[in-house]
Amino acid sequence: MRRRKFLIASGAAIISPPALASGAREVLSGDAFRQGEEEFRFADILSPSLAAAAGKPPPFAYEARDILAGLARNIVAIEDAAPKDRWGRRVIRATDRNGVRIEEELLKRGAARVYPETEDFEVIRRLLAAESEAREAGRGLWAIPLYRVRDAARPEDCEDAVGGYHLVEGIGVGAGKGGSRVYLNFGEDYRTDVTASATSTIARRWKSAGTIDLESLGGARLRVRGFVSPVNGPSIELTHPMQVELL
Repeated sequence: MRRRKFLIASGAAIISPPALASGAREVLSGDAFRQGEEEFRFADILSPSLAAAAGKPPPFAYEARDILAGLARNIVAIEDAAPKDRWGRRVIRATDRNGVRIEEELLKRGAARVYPETEDFEVIRRLLAAESEAREAGRGLWAIPLYRVRDAARPEDCEDAVGGYHLVEGIGVGAGKGGSRVYLNFGEDYRTDVTASATSTIARRWKSAGTIDLESLGGARLRVRGFVSPVNGPSIELTHPMQVELL
């Protein structure tokens, strides 16, 4: 995908169309901000959301916002990484005056986790490395039990993960087709175990492209990330090949 680069000058007109509105940046969450009439979301990362449907926001949502607020002051350039999302937000990457990638810095500080969505696989690999650094050091959200990497061999370890975005890790007990889907099972009982799955169409596309062959992953140690749903035990829908890491 061809990406467009734009320079941002605080309080000044932008020299490359479509122009960004001048003025202050209002930080909305750990991965999004508003400037003028436009909203921007960082590509391939996800912070705890302040837009909770009910009750208070999840742990570290305010802290993540504050971390971005400090970094956003120094943003000098952005590039569109993908089309606008369904809420009309521009999906971007950004750098500061020292050439630091804002998304990587958010990950290194534990303000976000990697959320693969673009085709920039090399960039996502760098983001995964930044996330790993923070996770191993227990920085930011990684110090909070809710965001721990779940044991895929123990469905009960995922009980409070349902409805949220989480990482699970374990050995794929079995992998194969079932109906119109390809499944990665982390237990012997498909009715209760932790499972990750993709449509057969998507799985074939990934295999043909040489990115990942889901059916070959039985017996492999894996880390899988995504939103957890209660479908015959904790289940993660795979829509991007880099949701699965071979360990």
